[in-house]
Amino acid sequence: KLSLQEYLSCRRAETQEPPATKRQYKAFCKELKLKEKEGYVAATEWAKQELLLLPPSAHYKVYMEVADLAKRQNRIKHARHYYVQVHRMQPFASQGWLEHAKMEEECGDMERCGRVLNRGLFFCPYNENLLVKGIKHQERIGNIQAARALLSRLKRVTVDRTWKATLEGALMEARNGNGEVARKVFKYLMQHVPWHGPVYLEASRFEEREENYEKSIKIIEKGLVGNPRYAPLWFAALKAYEKCETIGGIQKVRETVQRAVKVITKELIWKVWFEAAQVEERSCWRICEKRRRKLEQKRTLRMQDGE
Repeated sequence: KLSLQEYLSCRRAETQEPPATKRQYKAFCKELKLKEKEGYVAATEWAKQELLLLPPSAHYKVYMEVADLAKRQNRIKHARHYYVQVHRMQPFASQGWLEHAKMEEECGDMERCGRVLNRGLFFCPYNENLLVKGIKHQERIGNIQAARALLSRLKRVTVDRTWKATLEGALMEARNGNGEVARKVFKYLMQHVPWHGPVYLEASRFEEREENYEKSIKIIEKGLVGNPRYAPLWFAALKAYEKCETIGGIQKVRETVQRAVKVITKELIWKVWFEAAQVEERSCWRICEKRRRKLEQKRTLRMQDGE
């Protein structure tokens, strides 16, 4: 009889598939898409027959595909049945729990969604995607303490493996009015995982919402030092410099554009110029509006003097 630890090790090992199995599964998915054109019933029956030809380690993936098909066909009861099969065959497949929880959320069944997430986190306690989903779910139903309890388990894992969940925790605190706590978490992440651009992006957005534009710009510039090819930071910089007229305004935008086009991927260079053009257009409009107001004031003063 296997001990619990031995059993868990065996189950985890099943998620590691040999290349031949992956090729077979890929061919199955390709054929299933063609079978979908024949209708839901024909496609599911064919998929069940194919189970006999695929290795047992791939069976849970087949049921995941069939569950997804049932969900898209709005056959929710069928989809639930297939997701249950996935969980029984491979409870360590985090994607199965995640997709099931998403479906329940889309159906408006928050209680069932919570149960699925809790069960999934029992088998995959440190899976980032499940943790992020769990935190968002608990916040959505107003259970902030439960969300914080999920975050507390991250202390046992290195931050480079759980930075996304930690970042979601910072955003949750910010949304719930705990700005100082959020700021501390952002600072912690920027110190320990400085190679992840999204950390700087969310930290800068937080400061922007707090109307700390100069602080937002400092965070962006710091992020660009370690992540020069992370495009969202460049677009955030353009937006921030446009708002922060006290430190150069439009001239800083122009300088940022010149810096961005030298390092950003070629596919996004057009977007940099497009954003720059919009900034210039808004700047021209503001200048014209300012001149119009001055002329209106002068005209009003002349009329008052004439009277």
